[in-house]
Amino acid sequence: MSKDKNSISLKVLETLVPINEFSYEGKRELAGKTVIEEQQAGRTLITQGAVDHWTYYLLQGEIELTTSEGTKETLLGNDEQARLPLDHAHSGQVAVVTKTAIRFIRIDSDLLEVLLGEGRRDNLEVEEIQAQDALAENQVFNQIYHEYMNDALILPGIPDIALRVREVTQDPRNGIDVVAKVVQMDPALTARLIQVANSPFYRGQDPIDNCRAAITRLGLHVIRNLVMNFSLHNVFRTQSSLLKKRMAELWEHSSRVAAISYVLAGHSPGFDANHAMLAGLVHDIGVLPVISHVEAFPELASNPEDLDKAIEALRPQVGAMVLRKWRFGSDLVQVALEAEDWDRDPDTQPDYCDIVLMAQLHSFIGIPHMHEYPHVNTVPAFHKLLLGELSPQMSLAILEEAAEDVAEALQLLKA
Repeated sequence: MSKDKNSISLKVLETLVPINEFSYEGKRELAGKTVIEEQQAGRTLITQGAVDHWTYYLLQGEIELTTSEGTKETLLGNDEQARLPLDHAHSGQVAVVTKTAIRFIRIDSDLLEVLLGEGRRDNLEVEEIQAQDALAENQVFNQIYHEYMNDALILPGIPDIALRVREVTQDPRNGIDVVAKVVQMDPALTARLIQVANSPFYRGQDPIDNCRAAITRLGLHVIRNLVMNFSLHNVFRTQSSLLKKRMAELWEHSSRVAAISYVLAGHSPGFDANHAMLAGLVHDIGVLPVISHVEAFPELASNPEDLDKAIEALRPQVGAMVLRKWRFGSDLVQVALEAEDWDRDPDTQPDYCDIVLMAQLHSFIGIPHMHEYPHVNTVPAFHKLLLGELSPQMSLAILEEAAEDVAEALQLLKA
């Protein structure tokens, strides 16, 4: 099959929803990461209820969709409905079987969401931070606030290995061998992924001793999240002796929240535990540019009270700005913005922000300032998650029973 036959044109992409809302640059990027694939008749394309991180579009041929209620629907490649993703109305609760030979494309769902956001707004758009009167004399806040509002604040870059792994896993043409080649450029990372593949979370019948086998066992999407999780530790670093303790405490808090998020997501239907771990790691990412700025002006670090107040005021919007720069999805941007809004209740359905919020409250149990935070069962997130069917004592029991899992997740993050 020729390369031209497999290539997707911008003209075809412009007929698909919501791709037609993308910027020209976004469509070009998507075209470079998308290939037309074929499937024979009588094959399952999408399994109902399965975790699938791809978004599918039918280009030619005929398929049958079956919903969770048993309703069947036939779709042709030239139907108007084929301009939409195949499971757009069912959120993964649909089975798709080919009735004839078909041609289709599949796009990484995370990439699709990021490109959609970039098409609708400036990815690094600065959102105004309301400066409180109490911060008027806060030198730390005033300096960073000025740089933020002028779009001049220096933001941390995404770790290079995480960026490369994300790029190769977003292209359906790249298989396990291509991903393994990229991962193996970092021997320490390779060793950690093999360790994960042999951990209680994923352990199979036979031990894993090489990178390719580890990727096969874990899957490409899990690999992408794990590489990001592991490489983020390198971002939580500072050369300032005055700020090293603060940065270490930030990493300790973020990694513990990430580990608890992993466990809570495992007890909450509909959540990806590795994605929840990533959400926990980045919920306070907005603190990093503030600390980095202060590192360049040591005199500002001499007033920890001012620094704390500046961080509290700047962290949400700066964190959202960092994650948009890193091209993270809107769910993680929302975590950066709202993970400490204990009373948030935007929807009846729980989200990753609820997971991280609950993980934080559980992480505070037993610390000296625990009384400054709300009780676990008084926040809306508790009642929306599966934990809401339990008592606070049972909620704690889940984590106590999963203490080894939390410890294992922490060990993986800190290895």
